[in-house]
Amino acid sequence: MSLNSTTLSAAIGAADTVFAVASATGVTAPNFTTGTGITWAWCDQEMMLVTALTGTTVTVQRGQQGSPAIAHASGARIVFGLPTDFANQPVGVKASIDYGYGSPPVGMRAAAAQATSLVGTASSTALDTNTKAALIEVMNTLIALGYWKGAA
Repeated sequence: MSLNSTTLSAAIGAADTVFAVASATGVTAPNFTTGTGITWAWCDQEMMLVTALTGTTVTVQRGQQGSPAIAHASGARIVFGLPTDFANQPVGVKASIDYGYGSPPVGMRAAAAQATSLVGTASSTALDTNTKAALIEVMNTLIALGYWKGAA
């Protein structure tokens, strides 16, 4: 299966586990006994595990792979795929993934901007906890994406 893109038919809250999509093409109901039919869903910066499918109504486990369970707007782009389709994506890191549907790497860009802004105003010996956390997030994101190998 390749990645299949569709949209949410209505807004969903962070705790909603059942929602409708415009198209369920490529989405399968899982068989957890045999491990077949496992489908993941990616919307905004959240990974979800599909647990059931009836028509275009999808049931999921929210906030998977270290991603936060967040609210999504009606019409939000949602991408479905096999676990192997998402295998190299650093979901636990707050970096959004651009699947060619116009979603910019907001999480990484925001963290980098925050770190750059904070570092520009602080001395290198007196970084506060928030600055250190922002820098670590940016470094971990760059390492996870394969753009930086870290310190030798």
